[in-house]
Amino acid sequence: MDERRFDGVARALASGQSRRRLAALGALASLGLIAGPGAPGESEAKKKSCKKKKKKACIGKCGTVTYTCKKKQKQIACSPCPEACQVCASGCAFSTVQAAINAASPGATISICAGTFTENLRIDRNLTLAGAGRGVTILNGNAANSVIAINPDLTAVTIRDLTITNGKSPGVGGGISNGKAQTTLVNVLITGNEATTRGGGFDVDVSGKVTLTNCSVTKNHAGDFGGGAFTYGTVACTNSSMSGNTVGNPPTASDCAQFAPGSGCDTCGTARRER
Repeated sequence: MDERRFDGVARALASGQSRRRLAALGALASLGLIAGPGAPGESEAKKKSCKKKKKKACIGKCGTVTYTCKKKQKQIACSPCPEACQVCASGCAFSTVQAAINAASPGATISICAGTFTENLRIDRNLTLAGAGRGVTILNGNAANSVIAINPDLTAVTIRDLTITNGKSPGVGGGISNGKAQTTLVNVLITGNEATTRGGGFDVDVSGKVTLTNCSVTKNHAGDFGGGAFTYGTVACTNSSMSGNTVGNPPTASDCAQFAPGSGCDTCGTARRER
């Protein structure tokens, strides 16, 4: 065989082998064993994963949200946050209630969006905390301390339209440590809080006052006195209730305990004088 004819046969064999190899690779790709052109391989799975993350990123959030895909941070514009909200998970002026309190002027109203905010708050100026609704805006103390502690010299604190839960005070006021402050609660649910000594739901010191309207104080616990509330000062209730609160170990019923008669505990539930 001359040289030119030999080269032609070699090229034909090589071409046939390539075609057979490509056919075999195509069959493997169709079975999903390797990633071929147009086959659902690793890159396609990553694309689907990214789409799912992008879809879930906006659940329960508003404004611009950051999520991670392929080890890179990306952003997505979710629905606009309500203009009235100052505090929300993302897209608002503040992402925590405490940051909003710290920046507020005396007398300001801080509007809190729907959601759960896990914080232990300190209120150090007269203001209003306004949630989006009881059971909708939730302040969760993470069993770390009182959910809300209020400075004793304040005379005009209002808390409204939210739930206060999971506070655990080493002393007094698991939900709210009110002290000597003058505080108004409107449409507030105080539940699932605990204090080592007194006032599982909230505690009021001498000359302090808590006024409740359309509120419910339930399923709180204190070690010594006042599973729902304890007061040395004044508690006043309108269309509000205290029920299912306990004290001691083993727990016994105790909704509102007062140091002296006339404190107003009798308008909120079972009153008991503590000596």
